[in-house]
Formats: sequence, C-alpha cells, structure tokens
Amino acid sequence: MRKYFFLAIISALFFSCNEKAMQNQEQADDDIYSEAYLMELAYREPEEALRLTEEAEENSLLKPYQINVIKGIIYHNAPQYYLSQFYYKKAYNDSSFRKEDPVGFVRSLSTMAHNDYKLGENAKSLNYIAEGLEKARAMELEPEVANFLLNLGLNKVALGSSRDAYYDLYESIDLYEQLAKKTGDNSERDYYLYALGETINAMTKQGDVKEAIFLLPRMQEALDKMEEDPETPEGLLDLRKASVYAQCMETYQKANQPKLADKYYRLSNQTETVKTPYGLTMMTSYLLWRKDYQTLFSNLDKIEENYRQRGDTTSELYLSDVLEPRMKGYQGMGNYSKALATSETIISIKDQINNNNLKTDALQVSTILGSHEIERKYESQRSTMKVMGVIIVMSLLLLIGGGLYAGNIHRYSNLIRKKNVAAINTINDLLRYKEIAEKAVSIENGPATLGIKEADKPKDLDEINQFRELDNLIRQERLFTKSGISRDDLIEKSGVPAYKFAGLFTKYAGMSYSNYMNNLRMEYAAQMLRDNKEYTIDSIAADCGCGSRSTFYTLFMEKYGISPHEYRQRT
Repeated sequence: MRKYFFLAIISALFFSCNEKAMQNQEQADDDIYSEAYLMELAYREPEEALRLTEEAEENSLLKPYQINVIKGIIYHNAPQYYLSQFYYKKAYNDSSFRKEDPVGFVRSLSTMAHNDYKLGENAKSLNYIAEGLEKARAMELEPEVANFLLNLGLNKVALGSSRDAYYDLYESIDLYEQLAKKTGDNSERDYYLYALGETINAMTKQGDVKEAIFLLPRMQEALDKMEEDPETPEGLLDLRKASVYAQCMETYQKANQPKLADKYYRLSNQTETVKTPYGLTMMTSYLLWRKDYQTLFSNLDKIEENYRQRGDTTSELYLSDVLEPRMKGYQGMGNYSKALATSETIISIKDQINNNNLKTDALQVSTILGSHEIERKYESQRSTMKVMGVIIVMSLLLLIGGGLYAGNIHRYSNLIRKKNVAAINTINDLLRYKEIAEKAVSIENGPATLGIKEADKPKDLDEINQFRELDNLIRQERLFTKSGISRDDLIEKSGVPAYKFAGLFTKYAGMSYSNYMNNLRMEYAAQMLRDNKEYTIDSIAADCGCGSRSTFYTLFMEKYGISPHEYRQRT
C-alpha cells in the first residue's frame, strides 16, 4: 500500500514549493533560473529542471548550495538515492547554507534522513533525524517536526523496535492532523493521509492489525474533509478516495473480516481511478484473497499492457504488479506448469535487474566524479583571469587535483562494492523463487492434474508429467553434481525417449539441457557458499560438477553478476 500514497507526498511537496515560489515572486518574476522556480519544476519536469540548473551553475546564477539542493531534489524523485544523497551532502557541508537559509537546511536534513532510510542506512538516517528534529523544534517548524517524527518511527520499525516506534508515529500523525485542521489546506491533508498510510503499513507488517484498524476512521474523516472542501479538484478527490478505500480493504482483508473488505472493494470500484492500470494494482491482493482468478487475470492483462506500452518490463514494479501475482494466481488455480514458467520468467528478469543496477551504479559514480571534474574546470577558468604567476601555482594544484581525483575514484568505487549487497539479496530472492517453483511442481502435491478441472487439462499432459519426473530425478539424485554424467546416461536412467529429451527442456524449462544443468549447479553452489562457510570455493566448484575453477567463476558471474568470492564475503 505504500506506493498508493506516493503521489500524495509528491503533490504535497508540489504545493509547498509553489507557496515558496509565490513568496519569491517579486524578487524573481519570470526568472526561470530562480531557486523557487527550479525547485517547483523539479517535481513537475525533472529533466528540464536539471538542464536549467546546470545552466544556472555554469553561469554562476545561483549559490553552490542552492544548485546542490535542487539536484538533490531531482535525483530524490527519480529515485536515485545515492546521487540525491551525494548532492545533499555537498550542500550540508557548505557552511553558508546553514547561515543563509536555516529553514531550507532543516528541510534538507529531512530529505537526507529519508534517502538513508530508503538505502537501508538506518543509523545514518537517525543521525540526520536527531540533528533536524532538534533544530525544527527550536525554530517551531511544525511540518518538519511531523516529518522527522514519521521518519524516526519508520526507522525504528525497520530496526525491530516497533512498540517504541508507534509513539513517534502517533505523535507524527497527530501533528499532521492539527496542521490540516489549522490550515484547511489540501496539501496538509495529503501529508496527513500519507502519514496515516505509512503508519498503517508499518503496523500491519508487524502483525498489529487491530492497531491499524483503529486508525482507519481517521483516514475516512480526512477524506470527508477533502470532499466537503469546494476547492478540492475532482480528479484529486477521486484519487484519494481510491487510495483510502484500497487501504481499508487491504487492512480488513488482513484482519480476516471479509464483509468489511468486500464493502471497501465495492466502494473502490465506484471510483474512476480504479479503472486505470494504477488503480487496478490496488485490487490485486484482494482478488487473490477472494480467489476471483477471472477478474484477477483480466486486470493483470491490462496492467501488463500498460507496462509494455511504456517499455518497462524489466523492473521491480513490473515483477510485483504483474508477474508475482500472476504466479500466485496460477498456484491458486492449481496450474503448476504455468506457475513454474512464470517463476522462471521472474528469475530471468531478476538477473536483468541486477545487471542493470550494476550499470546504474557505474553511471552514478561517473556522474559524481564528473561533477568534481566540472568544479575543477570552473576553477581553472576563473584562474586564467589572474596574473601569470598564479598559473604556476595552478599547475601544482592540478597535479594535486590529479591525486585527489585518483583518490575519489577509489572512494566512490566503494559505491559499486556496496551495491553488491543488492546482488546478494537478488541471489537470495532467486533461491526463494526456486523453492517456490520446486514446491509448485513437487510430486508430493500429486499428479499434474491436481486442482485442474477436466476441461482445463492441457493436451500435452503426458509430456508435462515426463518433464516433472525427469526434473525430480535430476534434483533428488543431484545428477547435476556429477560432472561425468552424459545426456545418453540420463536418457537411459530416466527412460525418456531420445527424440523427446532435448525438446522437453526447451519447452518446459525454457532453456537447453546444458544450460538447465548449469543453472542447477549455480543455484546449488550459491546455497553451499551461503550455508557452508567451512568449505573452500574450489571444493564447492568440484562438488557442484564444474570441471575447473575458471569454469565455475564464469558460470557464477554469468548467472548472478557477482563472483563466488564476493558473494561469500558479503552473505
């Protein structure tokens, strides 16, 4: 449900920035390079905002800390939290920022805390919260106090201190409610709804569903206030209705209260938002719960078509919005062959995402280093205006700068290493999906016809059973670990006709026999590296059927994008 309220916080930030722009209108009328205009543009048109910000930087139209804050906002919304945090830290270390714009500095601390929370750096996030909360209270910045308290509570939940976290979350939502009542402004109501949504999410994840249900009437009350306000845009109101109804529906679903869940499902279907791909994703969990597979797959087809039109079929959102619910739907129907095929697609896309993440890290490091290069370029341009004697000094500085540049390369290469943690998580996800797939096709569940209606039985059921028996034989006897086993040996052992053998792997595993065996070897190797620290990498390579260390490293890197040694060090 977190993503259902993402637009709420963006719109609220938009209104906040718009208000700031009005205050600066007299000083910067029609000035596209003003801080206020660029901050507002960062939420609407980030690419244009970045272009204008770089022009402002090149022509020294804004102060360095202003440039860095605007870039931090742009990358925060991308979201590229590493880059956002890089620019915010530059602004944070600029002493003039604290002196000239103390309110903006406190707001930056709030975003920095959120960046580190998203990056899993909870200790760093808490440090920024501690500094910012003290300053916000001293300056009586109530919206910022509420935001710091919200982030404080979410960090505590992430660290496992949920009961203590609830005090901070309640204080946050109470303060947001007071601000909404005091101002009567929709942006403040959006913040209030967002805080309620985040708090309810945190509670349901901790299993405190009764506590979460206690907050639902407050969401409904805030929604009613928005509906009573004639200034509320119709589209915004419909979006908020859909979000609140979906939140209530899912919470009652987790509380196993079907009548109330059904009620909010019907209310959700009365909104225009739920007819959009974004709205349809809100219904997925409920439809799986209700086992309404016909509606579920109809919705998923529409959502998937939207992703395909956008060319976005290799993202985490595509997996969570389309493929994972599709796999669960097939499992619920008893269609295990399709569940297995979908899980293999998920694994393949996970591989692509991991590779793309590594490339993104490289680009981020390049951007960070490039920003240092630009700063040196400007310094050099300014230096040419000085007397000839300064040129000698600058030459020495450039030599020193070269050493610093090399040091920065080493420093920021740590970003790449750190992101390998994401690769570790990806490998563990792949192993989890493998277990799901194995469970889905396990002989313990009975024959392939289990849970399938007679009219729905596939025509090639005999082939499916042949492949399942062959797959179970290979896995149960770990034939993939026997480097000397040949295709003919397996044909003889399994009794599968030779003319069908290769086709079974292509059709039901989606890959060749050799790739299938190597895939199992690498999954087995990952489990051994994770669970058996006493084994050497060479012994694991031999145990999983690889002929040589180099072959093992090559296959592991191709599948997971990280070396076995790096995986073992970090898992």
